[in-house]
Amino acid sequence: MPGTDHTEIEAWNTAIRLAASIGRLKVPSNLRASQEAQDRAFQAAGEAAARIAEAGAREGQAQAAILREARGSLAACRSWLHVLAALVNEPESVFAAELDLIDQAGKQINAY
Repeated sequence: MPGTDHTEIEAWNTAIRLAASIGRLKVPSNLRASQEAQDRAFQAAGEAAARIAEAGAREGQAQAAILREARGSLAACRSWLHVLAALVNEPESVFAAELDLIDQAGKQINAY
């Protein structure tokens, strides 16, 4: 689907919701490391959204490569959320909504 408007790609919309959700998190810690972990998770979600948007303008192997990069960014986002949970000494279920959005975006990328 080359030339697809990125706003019509479900995975892009999900990645944007993910980034917004991470950006709104209220982390109950004043550790600089926890703020950095949240920032890195936010950045990775944004990178995934950017890659998905870029994939809409590509086709074939180029699109597949960019979508792999988007999945990699989602994996990094997941990892940073796990780090954040450990730093604030909270169960990972505290970030269940964000982790669900990561899973959903991954499935949407696979379907795309």
